[in-house]
Amino acid sequence: MFITHLADLGWLMAALMGSKLMRGKRGGAGLRALGLGVAVLLGVSACSGPPETPAQTSIPMGTPTPLASSPTAIPSGSPTASSSPSNAYVPATSTSPAKNVPKPVLPKLAKEKSFEGQKAFIKYWFETYNYAFDTGNTAPFKDASTADCAACKIISEGAITMWTKDRTWRDTSRTDVDLATAKEQPPAKRTHIVDARVNEKPGRFWTTTGESKLYQRATGGSAQMRLWIEYVDKQWRTVDMRKIGR
Repeated sequence: MFITHLADLGWLMAALMGSKLMRGKRGGAGLRALGLGVAVLLGVSACSGPPETPAQTSIPMGTPTPLASSPTAIPSGSPTASSSPSNAYVPATSTSPAKNVPKPVLPKLAKEKSFEGQKAFIKYWFETYNYAFDTGNTAPFKDASTADCAACKIISEGAITMWTKDRTWRDTSRTDVDLATAKEQPPAKRTHIVDARVNEKPGRFWTTTGESKLYQRATGGSAQMRLWIEYVDKQWRTVDMRKIGR
């Protein structure tokens, strides 16, 4: 296992690479360094994925990099708590996490077994990714991922750690996928492969005592990703992913 360069593209990246990293650094700064905002490009010999997918080797996408010990303050406000009679969405600030964050809704197109359906699903999957880091609720993300997706597990645990253990929230940082030039690759047995560009917006991470000392600022970035997805029970789910270029 080795760490190459720190370039913006985080939990996703850490995730994409590895349960090995997770087992070796569980609970420590090593895992959280792969966190929430595209921040660490890891070249790691990860555990092998499903028989029809290649081993995961690197990961691009949003999470922060830890710098110190865990803060004791608790973020102000619940990510889903209502702060107005209308329950209107309230963006995160330096003093409070986002409130009334809209829960992603799986579009009908995303259930179609077609390339257009695959793209609609991938867009939805990234929405559940952002929702997990904006609220600490990983249920939609887990439901859109297979149980044996090691990268997905690391991402999910990263979001939970940020919220419940590190008492931290993010403001403007967000990971989005650009499917305008997405390419469908030849399928590998039961999985389908789609290449797409992932973009990370800059942002900061906060606690009730100020800017987080655990997570570095997300400076923004972009990477070319490959996703392996599977159609099961009339729904697509993410099986694996890997960074394949800048």
